[in-house]
Amino acid sequence: MLCLLMRFEALEKLRMNPAEKSQKKYQHLLSRLISSKEDRTLYECYEKMGSSYIREKIDFNLKAMERSIDKVNDNIIKNSGPMRKSIHRMFDESTLYSKGEISAILTQAYKRKGLFVNKSISSTEIKRWYDIETGPWAWFRQN
Repeated sequence: MLCLLMRFEALEKLRMNPAEKSQKKYQHLLSRLISSKEDRTLYECYEKMGSSYIREKIDFNLKAMERSIDKVNDNIIKNSGPMRKSIHRMFDESTLYSKGEISAILTQAYKRKGLFVNKSISSTEIKRWYDIETGPWAWFRQN
């Protein structure tokens, strides 16, 4: 894997060059390098997290790469405009919600978007979309 990561790094100049010829060459060379699911995972992690993360933080651990990719992808979905609209449609700003109700609504919204949900979402996750006042009942307004 180290050798493959070094090759991805060597292709970086081509990847960053906006010229069509450079991009075609980059895609051609990249397609020749990636020949397995593990290669694809390494490349995707390299693109999203960088080579130093792979070397120093997770030491080329394939499972850690997969978790990192999933986490980045989930955050992209969670921060998207469509997700924001979906969440805002699910809550009525004139209604007080309990922590359990907030958690259930967010869990449902995340599952609809295909995000992995382990049991339930913390009610504090609502802070991503609303300014809230905490307590036994939550009150919030759109950010």
